[in-house]
Amino acid sequence: MASDPAQTEVTDGDELFKKASRSIADAETFMSKAKPGIERAKASKENRNKVVAKASEVVNALLEPASKVADLLKFVGTFYPPCGAAGSILQGIVDVETGRRENDVRIGVLYVEFSTSLVQLGSLKPGFQHITALQGPLDTLLSTVKSLMEEFGQFCESFYEGKKFKNRLKHFINIKPNSEKLDDYHGRLTSFKGDLTLLLTQQAVLITSSNKTSLLNIEDKIDQMYSYYAELKDEREAIAEDFIARNGGENAVLKNDGLIETLAQQLELQLSSSVIRAVKEGFDESIKQSFEPFQLKLQFAIEHRIETSTDTIIREIQNGPYELIEDPDMKAIWKGIAPKESNLKRRQFIDAMVYYFNTQWKQFKLESKANRDDYWVRSIISKVYYQPAIGDAIDDGNEFILCWVTYVSLSTPDASGYISVEEINEFMQLKPSGWTTPQWVAYWAYGWDADNLHYQEQINKSYKQLEGLGEKSGSKKEKIREYLADTQEDIQRIANSLFTLDGLDTTADTQMKKLQEEWRSLECSKIRRRLKKVHFKIEYDSMAAVCGSDRIEATLLPLLSHVLARHIHVMSEEEVKVEDIEEAKNTMRNILDVVTYRIIKLRHIWRRQRKDVDVQIRYYVNGLFQDYYKAHLKEFETDSEEGDKFSDWDSEDEWNSSEDDKANVRGSLEAPTEARDSAEPERRSKGSS
Repeated sequence: MASDPAQTEVTDGDELFKKASRSIADAETFMSKAKPGIERAKASKENRNKVVAKASEVVNALLEPASKVADLLKFVGTFYPPCGAAGSILQGIVDVETGRRENDVRIGVLYVEFSTSLVQLGSLKPGFQHITALQGPLDTLLSTVKSLMEEFGQFCESFYEGKKFKNRLKHFINIKPNSEKLDDYHGRLTSFKGDLTLLLTQQAVLITSSNKTSLLNIEDKIDQMYSYYAELKDEREAIAEDFIARNGGENAVLKNDGLIETLAQQLELQLSSSVIRAVKEGFDESIKQSFEPFQLKLQFAIEHRIETSTDTIIREIQNGPYELIEDPDMKAIWKGIAPKESNLKRRQFIDAMVYYFNTQWKQFKLESKANRDDYWVRSIISKVYYQPAIGDAIDDGNEFILCWVTYVSLSTPDASGYISVEEINEFMQLKPSGWTTPQWVAYWAYGWDADNLHYQEQINKSYKQLEGLGEKSGSKKEKIREYLADTQEDIQRIANSLFTLDGLDTTADTQMKKLQEEWRSLECSKIRRRLKKVHFKIEYDSMAAVCGSDRIEATLLPLLSHVLARHIHVMSEEEVKVEDIEEAKNTMRNILDVVTYRIIKLRHIWRRQRKDVDVQIRYYVNGLFQDYYKAHLKEFETDSEEGDKFSDWDSEDEWNSSEDDKANVRGSLEAPTEARDSAEPERRSKGSS
């Protein structure tokens, strides 16, 4: 007997509503349980300055309800699109918040407020969207809360910018305006919740009463928790607030350099020209300046959440995970070897892919008596020693990683040795519209490495120019030298660690150069546009958005090339502000910080797979990280880690093993012998620095 679609909608919606409600209740429980520890920190002389940090340990529990409510809104959005749009924005600002290096509980509690305000939409029964009296007012309210969420996200960007190490004085001076702004958001959310409740109450027949009742018990407790957490302050924040109040307020302090210096001394903070410039920017201007960086991060967060239609999910259940693959060629390849699998070994998939395209080219020639336009690709992708680069490009999944000595939840490209359906889609979504799938694969087999060598040359030329500027006389001479001494060696260590490449045959070389030029033009345009949005300042939590991927190695060298070009422009000016050079130095340091964390994550993944980290780091993305790793990270190897490196798992190499059950690997496809026959000894050699 066929199920009733309307009843299915009710069941699914109720389940999502219950999950969201439980998550809100869990958040309240976490906050309640954390209070005694916070009170002890307040009473402890040593920990008074860590009150907010202690309280912020519950932030993940505060963000979880917002994700659950976003799922609920997106479900309702399948039959009422305005709810789906609000859900996407809510999930986007949650993802931006989750991606920050540290979170603040005073921000986190407002995410719970958003959750309790919006979750009541899940109490509506299906069919509500057809009630004319409800549609107009509800559309208006949803539009209002969408704008409020984006405005709040922009404020958070400014708030966290002030909390960064170099800007902490700015945070302390803005402690009262920040608190007032957070109270304002709380008040507006309370007003929105009241308006939405009133609107829904007027349509009581459309409300699922059991759902509505379950909310009432939570909301009063959440309101009490908000009041407690929103008023938390560290000792130095309290000192700053008191100092500013006694000296006429924020504007009076900002106009008096002596007062700024006195406050910095009381807070034991160092002053520099860049810090003073940031402080004097003013509260409202700081929020205004955060608009484009926040929008870049929000857009990146929304675009990197792949939503799957109901029809596609049904096909997946009936036929297999391959139904989720959007590109027809990749879908056919996956279906041919393992229709019921959602993950495949790299070599298994790439062997099948090479065989598939060889078959396509032969079929085309039989029918057309001529080679297909992209037949030249065969000479690249059929060679075994180019195939690991294809695997590196596609293998871009997610894991939860242990980073340094603290656990952090990060969405991280996994380099796992396996390819998933989701990774195939993410890889193919980047393909330029005029390219065939074989051309796109060939670019990543060879062209990307070749482009990196191009950027390597540009980076080295840029440093020659900067060294020349550092030799000239003038007030900026020493600052430029400090800038170079700070990060030049490490940046060039990364750029110059690449292996060189052998040339291609004439036809392939000509065609590949065309692809390279087109891709470089597209990438450079994107990177320049993103850099302008962040005012050419890169922070740890903005780098993925600027690169366009969490897999920062994919665009690291072009990014460095553009950043260095900008720094040359700035430092070539007749009058260069010291703070501009300091900002340039900070940007390069932040890039290296992200590289360091990326290598640590990769190393952890490879260790968990019992792989030889030294071998992996040497050849991953053509050796990009190997020299930096040797210089800075290899020393962190411990005896236990070294002893744990090798196991039976390492006895075969992914790209040069024995006949490891070929029948199972290839499924219904047999990889062509010509692909294996073309295998030659590795011909890449290390480039000179």
